[in-house]
Amino acid sequence: MRTLYALALLALTLAPAAAQDARFGAGEHAAAPPVGRLCATYTPTAEEAAAVEAQVAEWLAHNPPSESAVSIPVAFHVIYRSSTGEGNVPESWLNAQINVLNAAYAGSGYSFYKYSVDRTASSGSWFGATNGSSAERSMKQALNISPRDVLNFYTNKPGQGLLGWATFPWMYPESDYRHGVVVLYSTLPGGASAPYNLGDTGTHEVGHYLGLYHTFQGGCNESAGDYVSDTPAEASPAYGCPTGRNTCSTGGSDPIHNFMDYTDDACMYEFTNGQRSRMTTYTSYYRPGLGFVAPPPPASATLAAPALAVASAPNPFAEAATVRITLAAASDVRVVVYDVLGREVAVLLDGTFEAGTHAAVFEAGTLPAGTYLYRVTAGQEAVTGRMQLAR
Repeated sequence: MRTLYALALLALTLAPAAAQDARFGAGEHAAAPPVGRLCATYTPTAEEAAAVEAQVAEWLAHNPPSESAVSIPVAFHVIYRSSTGEGNVPESWLNAQINVLNAAYAGSGYSFYKYSVDRTASSGSWFGATNGSSAERSMKQALNISPRDVLNFYTNKPGQGLLGWATFPWMYPESDYRHGVVVLYSTLPGGASAPYNLGDTGTHEVGHYLGLYHTFQGGCNESAGDYVSDTPAEASPAYGCPTGRNTCSTGGSDPIHNFMDYTDDACMYEFTNGQRSRMTTYTSYYRPGLGFVAPPPPASATLAAPALAVASAPNPFAEAATVRITLAAASDVRVVVYDVLGREVAVLLDGTFEAGTHAAVFEAGTLPAGTYLYRVTAGQEAVTGRMQLAR
């Protein structure tokens, strides 16, 4: 069964670039919806969905899915606008998002805990990265943490009316850096994107990450649809909270309260038993390593760190490099990039930051190849380093 999956991945690797983009959803959702929620998670064709189902069915014939409870570590990657601080959400919002996930997935066998938090100031494309874009790829490549074991949860402001997107378990190999979910920062509990600011955009996208389709996948097709027998067929997404909506002639009223529809956060409150079973099956097959990770270092370890530690990666770099700063205590921080003649090229950070690790992205844009210097000043300390831009 793994051999079939590997062959499918090889075929995608050898296909023309345009075909790969279509397969994984680049540009799939450029248009804004008429109203309401919009998820940019790739919608597979009927043939693609059927092929995935066949692979899993063959595996299931010889391998019962694991029934063990899985505690999923969540690595939060907060991307915010460097010029204004927009999107630099408080820790309380991240804690509240974990609570929302645990409430939504109670009884499913999955629970969630905050594994790590990093914050990245973006002066360009990462803050507005959309699904399938080069900005999304570079952001994930730079920031991902152990995708085989950890749910990487990115927050930014993608635009185009998007609230978020996710990768299905079968889209890439288990350890691929592209796995994870991305959500509009203001959909976290405490955000301003009402009626989508109670945290259930995160719930919805994590559902995709664990193997669930939209409830309206396949429309009124009873034989396929979302491949879950106890979610009534639904012809199209539901918006708001349209009680009694029934868009298909069989199966009963539309599942407007299901987390995998498009209704308001306050209207969503359930997964079905069939969806819970599907998540167990598909993570057993495609994400067997999920949750098997060493615990993060205790908070006290930060206090033992040097007052200021700095590193940049990748080096050399082609498009963007990330400067990471670790502070032992809150401090005023300024990060400036210079060319080799000492001319200021960019100010990446300039403000007061709490103890912990922070990140700033230097996006080269049209700058010429060569050596660039970055200088990090925190309180009375300063560190200078070199970055090599290779075109």
